[in-house]
Amino acid sequence: MAGTALVALAIPAWLSDRPEGLYRKRYVFQVRNDTGEEHFTRVSKRYRRLSFVVVYGDPNGDCYGSALIAKGERQEYVISPRQARAVWRKHKVTLEDEDEWRFWEASWELMDLAEAHWTSRPRRA
Repeated sequence: MAGTALVALAIPAWLSDRPEGLYRKRYVFQVRNDTGEEHFTRVSKRYRRLSFVVVYGDPNGDCYGSALIAKGERQEYVISPRQARAVWRKHKVTLEDEDEWRFWEASWELMDLAEAHWTSRPRRA
């Protein structure tokens, strides 16, 4: 991934045997030229009860998606170009637009959609 990636991390409680919400924590941080997936894959392989949802967005490459990481394995989800275009239109983002606020609102919504793919309903990894 080229450019800067904004990454949100969630640990879905439904992947553990604990009560709902007990181990869910969300972090938002910025990385460069990486999504951090390899790091969290190594951590989940070593600590097999930990699971992660890593969400990334690359504003320079229009690439948005997420990965469910559990027991050292990754499953990928990528926001489709059609979904992305719909969100850009919703926020009235254009190439000529000088209002960066709309662009960042759309980017965060795309990342929320990528996270919701894994966290909105229970699944087993």
